[in-house]
Amino acid sequence: MKMIKIISEFFDIVLSPFAGMSPYAGLTAVSVVVGVVMVFLYRWTTDQEKLKKIRDQIKIHFLEVRLFKEDMAEMFTIQKDIMKENLNYLRYTLKSAVLLIIPIIFIVIDLNARYSYYPIRPGKSFVVSATAGDTNSLERIELTLPEGLIMDVQAMRIPEERRVSWQISAGSSGIYNLTFHQGEKQYIHRVVISNNIQRIQPEINQQTDWISYLTSMDGSLPSDSPIEAIRIEYPEQEGFFGLQPGWLYFFFLISMIAGLAVKKFMKLA
Repeated sequence: MKMIKIISEFFDIVLSPFAGMSPYAGLTAVSVVVGVVMVFLYRWTTDQEKLKKIRDQIKIHFLEVRLFKEDMAEMFTIQKDIMKENLNYLRYTLKSAVLLIIPIIFIVIDLNARYSYYPIRPGKSFVVSATAGDTNSLERIELTLPEGLIMDVQAMRIPEERRVSWQISAGSSGIYNLTFHQGEKQYIHRVVISNNIQRIQPEINQQTDWISYLTSMDGSLPSDSPIEAIRIEYPEQEGFFGLQPGWLYFFFLISMIAGLAVKKFMKLA
């Protein structure tokens, strides 16, 4: 999709100075920029004068609560007015929320491909697996490696899981094509060997849902493929205070802090 490609190319440029640093260095830069940009988009897509009037009216109603706290009938009326004004506030911000959530979805999709996993480090070993549609297909799946990768352990087939795995040693940095053969058919999945943060697609499969379509860099396997899925076991990124995916919690936290700071500075409703 064109939008995800544009966002990906933009982040390739923005994040290139942080590629060799901690994941949180690049994430902090992106999160701050996204938080600030979202505030400006919020300002552009909302009627601030109207929102400020609603906010002021809500404050008045809360003062009325303190004044009439002994009058239950009046309290009930005030609470209804507060609810009505809150619904009005939501109504006037709904358009902005819908418009803002669209770019956020595409941003999160791209960041997930960059920060959920580390690339395979040069000189390290990794495991790649293929899942077959049936046990007969499993026996015929073979893997061919490009120059620069070394087979450590030959095919280990597990019929109960319809899965075959190989252990491979990574050579120098680069993007390598792994070629899987099943009879006359062949399928390719790329493996990223690098010390730097890059976009990674651990698995390709036969799924055609919209999320798989948006996140796919290598496409998907044909629906009639004897191989249902191919997966490369990349190292997972660390959690954020035990939360997974850590990058997502960190991203939203820093974006919110940056956005609220700018919103307060701009005195927005």
